[in-house]
Amino acid sequence: MRRSRTVMFSVLSTAAILLSACSSGSAPSQSPVNSNSSQVSLSFHPPKIDEIPNDENGKAIKLGYDLMNDTAKLASAYVGNQLSCSSCHAGAGTVQTEAPLVGVAAVYPQYRDREAAVVTLEERINQCFERSMNGKPLPYNSPEMRAFMAYLTWISKDIPIGTNPPWRGQSVKVDVSNPNLEEGRKIYAQACAACHGANGEGGSGPAVWGPNSFNDGAGMANLSKMAAFVKVNMPKVEMGGIKPGAMTDQQARDVSAWILSHDRPKFPGKANDYPKGRPAS
Repeated sequence: MRRSRTVMFSVLSTAAILLSACSSGSAPSQSPVNSNSSQVSLSFHPPKIDEIPNDENGKAIKLGYDLMNDTAKLASAYVGNQLSCSSCHAGAGTVQTEAPLVGVAAVYPQYRDREAAVVTLEERINQCFERSMNGKPLPYNSPEMRAFMAYLTWISKDIPIGTNPPWRGQSVKVDVSNPNLEEGRKIYAQACAACHGANGEGGSGPAVWGPNSFNDGAGMANLSKMAAFVKVNMPKVEMGGIKPGAMTDQQARDVSAWILSHDRPKFPGKANDYPKGRPAS
């Protein structure tokens, strides 16, 4: 753990010196955030892949980027399905509306209700491997873990340590009470099956149920979280007359409930989640 954390801070320091924030023709989104006693304005403006430094740190960052996008292939010994990190964290965690990871290295270690404990970033990565990837944890001193830490630190380089960027978490809330599974089945066939498969097996999009999907301990297995994600991000292109991001709350609720009504792998430690109770949503 100590060696892994040392790598993280080494990469952070080097990246901060070698890299400057990338420029764009359009203005990045900004939000004022209180960090300690001073107020800073945070921009969602992650560095671009071609800005990775051409040195040993850069090699680790690039491997981390590749692992984000092709996890099942490059970390096959630790992945139990066909998903990649980018299946949920689009653009290797650099798309603002799709579970972004920019700033995550500034947030952890962090207390989490699910574990009722302070969790390190390495532990959080391994939770994704065990739950979303339905696999097993990476060794803390492995090249893969070091690469993930290097990459996540690099894309977080402009976020002050200790701040919690406003784009983390889900700002959209969907009322998921009383879902209609029959309506969900219709919406899935209309707007989802072309990419995710008629039987949820995946295609151009990831599997959403069955043996190659996330297990029931993953965050996406929570109806509220999936419905919010679907409402904001799905479908990717217009499908069956539904434009990207245009699903109603009811449609997002129903199709998410339909997806989660199907079998998926079981996470053996799920019964131990939220030992102090789940917080009110």
